[in-house]
Amino acid sequence: MPLDDILKNPVIDVETVEIVGTGTYTFFTVPVGERWEVTGLHATRTGGTFTIDQILLVNADGNATQLLVEEFTQTSLLWQAEGPAYVIDAGYKIAVHVDAHSVNGDLILERYYVRYPFR
Repeated sequence: MPLDDILKNPVIDVETVEIVGTGTYTFFTVPVGERWEVTGLHATRTGGTFTIDQILLVNADGNATQLLVEEFTQTSLLWQAEGPAYVIDAGYKIAVHVDAHSVNGDLILERYYVRYPFR
């Protein structure tokens, strides 16, 4: 069995960010010494009036990959890995893009992933 499989530590984390306008909001950053295998993300609006149109993986250079969203409503986005999950290294960020805003409110992002510690 590969060492990475032995060290797998499945995690579900939740982060809440206040949305105060349009733009990109970072929710999670992969810390130094870790690699994540992201298998799902779910964004939910819990207050305010705004819409979200993208979930993004942003590398350390600031280049973004838009994840294909499987389910979209006025208040929710869902991305679930089809086949292989995304493996992202230290410095990568998971972000959400808000494309329209009229009233401030909270956005919750749930992250489903496996953490691989490495040196």
